[in-house]
Amino acid sequence: MTVKECEDRITQLEGSLGEVRGEVSAIKAGCESMSSRLGALETQMTSFAQILSRIEANTSSGHGQTSGTKSSSLDSPQIDMPVFDGRLPYGWIARVERFFRLGQYAEEEKLELVCLCLDGAVLNWFNSEVVNVPFSDWENFKQRLLVRFTLAIDDEPGKCLLCIQQTGEIVEYINELRSSQLK
Repeated sequence: MTVKECEDRITQLEGSLGEVRGEVSAIKAGCESMSSRLGALETQMTSFAQILSRIEANTSSGHGQTSGTKSSSLDSPQIDMPVFDGRLPYGWIARVERFFRLGQYAEEEKLELVCLCLDGAVLNWFNSEVVNVPFSDWENFKQRLLVRFTLAIDDEPGKCLLCIQQTGEIVEYINELRSSQLK
């Protein structure tokens, strides 16, 4: 091998080494990002474990039962947190808020608890949002959920009924109510 060939080979190896260094830097940045996300997930999992412990404690101790009295199913109703699959978000929010009131959950627990009852596309959306722009609180979650999953007013008949107002004759009002029920 001549000196020129050796110099060319060294130049080629230096270029390859530069490419490898760039790839290693990109891998290192990706690992740091994944480590950060993993830390956030660990924090969430710890919070979930605490909430689940509280739910189990409430269930086993007869939450809502006064001391010294025997509890019946009427005294402390057992309700499950409703699962949301993307349909009828207003109704789901109303049921979840009733669940929160009955369970006497604090504001900071609501968001952590609600992600346990999301399904399918809603769960995928939630996970994506948590990574990209985390929810600040329960109210922020509700607003963003409604923006994402609320259908056009024509697609939810119940909302049509809520929007109807009597502005003219009573007969017109009744006809409008009946036509919205047929949709």
